[in-house]
Amino acid sequence: MRKSSSGEYSYLESGLSKLRTASILYIVSSLLASIGLISVLPFITMIHALPLHADMVALTITKTIIVNAEASAIAFTTMGVAITMLILSMVGGIISLIALFAYLIPSFSDLSKYDESAFSTPYKLLKIGYLLGLILFIVALIIIILGAVGRALTSIILGMVLIIISFILLLLGKIGLAIGMFKLRDRLAETLFLVAGILFIIGIIVTIVDFVGWILVLVATGSALDKLKMKT
Repeated sequence: MRKSSSGEYSYLESGLSKLRTASILYIVSSLLASIGLISVLPFITMIHALPLHADMVALTITKTIIVNAEASAIAFTTMGVAITMLILSMVGGIISLIALFAYLIPSFSDLSKYDESAFSTPYKLLKIGYLLGLILFIVALIIIILGAVGRALTSIILGMVLIIISFILLLLGKIGLAIGMFKLRDRLAETLFLVAGILFIIGIIVTIVDFVGWILVLVATGSALDKLKMKT
C-alpha cells in the first residue's frame, strides 16, 4: 500500500466500503435472479406442453378446471409460484441497478480521488460503459417495440444496431471493473482482488462466475478495510 495522507485514506476507506456494499447487493441480486429463473422453468414447460392454438389453450384450461379440479389447483399453484419467482427476478434486477449506480460507480469515484493514476481509467470505463450502455439498451428496446408495432423494418434494424453498440459499451464497463480489481490488488496487496478481476473477465462469456467474483470482492474488501483500520 502506498503512503497516503489522512484525506486520501478517507477516500480509500469510503471507496472500499461502497465496493463492499456493492458486492453484497450483487450477491443478493444474483441469488434472487437464479431462484427466479429456476422456478420459472416448470411454468415454461407447462406452457409448452399445452396446444399452441389460443382457442385450444383456452379449451384445455376450461376442461382441466371442470374435469380435474386437483390438476387445476396444481397448475394454478405452479403459475402462482412462477409469477412470484418472476417478481423476485425483477427485484434482483432492481437491486443490481442500485448496486451499480449507488455503490459500484461511486466507489471507484472515491478510489480515483485516492489514487487518480491507478483508478481514473477504471472509473471512466465503468461510468461511460455501464451508464451509456444501459441507456442505449433501453432506447434500443423502445425503438424495436415501436418498430414491431408499426411494422417498420428500418426501426427494428436500427434498434438491433443500437443493442449491439450498447453491448460493446457494457463490455467496456466490465473491462473497467476487471482493471479496477487488478489495480486494487497492486495498491492493497490483496490477492483475492486479482482473482476476482480474472473471474470478471471470464464472466464476459460465462456469466455465472461473476457470482464467485463478487464473493471474493466481499472478502477482499473486508480484509483491506480491517488492515486500513489497523494502520489508522
